[in-house]
Formats: sequence, structure tokens, C-alpha cells
Amino acid sequence: MRKVMNLTKKTTYKADFVKAQNSADKVLKNNSIRELPIRVKQIANSFPNLKVRTYSWFAKKRGFSHQEVCNLVNSDEGCCLYYESLDEYLILYNDKILNKGRKRWTLAHELGHYVMNHNKISNNSSLARSSLTEDEYNEFESEANCFARELLAPPPVLNELMINDPNDISNLCEISNEASINVFKFIKQGAQFGVKYSSSHPIILLFQEFISKIKNTQRCLNCNYLFAFPNATFCPCCGSKNLRIEEKISWNELKSSSFITHQKLSIECPNCDNAYIPSGSNYCNICGAFLINKCTGITFEELHKNMKWHNSHGDCDELLDKTSRYCHRCGSTSTYFADGLLKIEN
Repeated sequence: MRKVMNLTKKTTYKADFVKAQNSADKVLKNNSIRELPIRVKQIANSFPNLKVRTYSWFAKKRGFSHQEVCNLVNSDEGCCLYYESLDEYLILYNDKILNKGRKRWTLAHELGHYVMNHNKISNNSSLARSSLTEDEYNEFESEANCFARELLAPPPVLNELMINDPNDISNLCEISNEASINVFKFIKQGAQFGVKYSSSHPIILLFQEFISKIKNTQRCLNCNYLFAFPNATFCPCCGSKNLRIEEKISWNELKSSSFITHQKLSIECPNCDNAYIPSGSNYCNICGAFLINKCTGITFEELHKNMKWHNSHGDCDELLDKTSRYCHRCGSTSTYFADGLLKIEN
């Protein structure tokens, strides 16, 4: 085992929660994270001098028992080790903990220690109780917990979604019930003290599409299609107006629901999959297919009378998702559907 530094110098430290919040926000922005749940391992792997491993991996590599690893790092949850000579970090977490949300929080917590340089500030290779005063240990832990909360369950996003149930926070953010209750209390207490988040808050802007997806999720009662297009009046799959706002849906359903992209051009041709589209072209240079899925202004009945959308001037000019057969605003057919690129759902 590589030797880690074991310095005894102590330092007085006070948790800076604004710094922790800003640090978490910066991590989200730098990694272009735009939806929940946060993939914390993916974020951790983006740092070149940081590795994430399990207690089981460490035990096998060093010839220890699982309990010996817990004793060595002085934690049943996880730890962040710093190898000063290499300027490298190792986050270990207890993979035998059954609660997935609890493990995710541990990873985010230890990542907080890493991002905020707690090992270097404290002059310790491991932030164990035995190497710090009780006050210092508590300050570092509080700051890391604040970071974990802001990373995994960003209060500006949850506040914007007006979530009023800790269970929803747990399901949406994939954190433990205990953590979700604490997050819920934090947001409620903040509201009582007048904490408000502007619609131009950087994290709200970062998660804007995700927030819109949650707020605008509808279900078509005709074909059961789930989608999240703002101001939708018609089902983009079957064209029905029989829609219902879904206030309570499973998060697995939500993850798979359609969401408008506002992309004017396809990256690939929807007909022949040609990926080499000349810049500024609306048509595929191989097969001639029209690349923009938009409203035609032609109804399904008119389409079957062989009316060509190219000659129509009655469209509402709405750009549509690549899976849309119908315009969600006016109910007309889409160009992809009219051109036979999308088939009728049985």
C-alpha cells in the first residue's frame, strides 16, 4: 500500500456553506449536468487525479477483510484519501451498504471533501476523527454534506418543481429517505426565512429543459403516449385532443417520455441515415429527404386525399421533435409523417 501522509498539524476551520453551494454548482456546470438523478460516479471520473473504488476492491488488493478496511479508514460509509507525493486522491465507499441512495450520498459527500481540498487544508491524508479535533471534523463534515445536497438534490431545481413530498425527492434524486427528508426540511426552512430562487438562477437555467419536462408532462388517453411538450393541445403520436396532465407518474416513465428538442436540422437523415449533411441544407444530399420535422398545416384526412404539404401555406410553423407524427399545437400532420418517415402506430 502506498504510504499516505500522516501529518499532525491542526488548523482551525469553519464551514463555508456558500462556498460549498458554489462548488457544487460549478461541478454541475462544468460537467454540463442538466437533469436528475445526478450521475455522481460519472462526475468523479472526470477528475484526472481522482479514482473511485469500493471497500471490497481495496480489501482484495491489500489482503484485508472488509471490517479491517472499515477500521483502517475509520468509517463504515466511505473516505477520501490523499497521496501527497503523487498529488492523487482515492475515494473509497462501502459497497456492502444495500441502500443505493445512501451510497450515492456517500460518494457525493466524499467528492465534496476532494473538490473543496479538505485533505490539503487540514494537512491530513484521511479526514478521520482520530486525525482532527471534534470541532474541525464536524465543520468539514457539515461542509461536505452541504456540497452533497447541492449536487444530488439542487434546491433551486426542487423549489422550481414545487415538490412537496420527501418521497418524490427520494425517487427523483435517487437518495435515501433520510437524506430526502433533510433536503425537504432545508428547502422548507429556507422558504420560511424568505429564500427565493430567481428564474435566472444559473442552476435553474442549466436544468431548464428538465424542469419543463416535469412541469409539462401529459398523457394521451387515446394511445397512452407520454410526452412533455410545452403548451401542447394535441398528442404528437396520434393527434388526439384527449390529454391529461400527469401530476403523479413513475420516474421510469418520465425518463422515457418524449421531449421537444427544437432542432431545426437532423444530425442524420431520417430516411437513409446519411450523417454527412452539407451545412445549411434542408434536404439530404443522398436521398433528397426533407430534414426538418415541422407542422405541415395538413390534416390526416387531407393527407389521404393526396394533398402535398409543400403546397400548403396553413401550417403554424411549429418545429417538432423527430418522433412527432402530429403537431402538438394545432393537430396537423408533421413533415416526417407526411413523407412516410414515421408510420402509423397500431
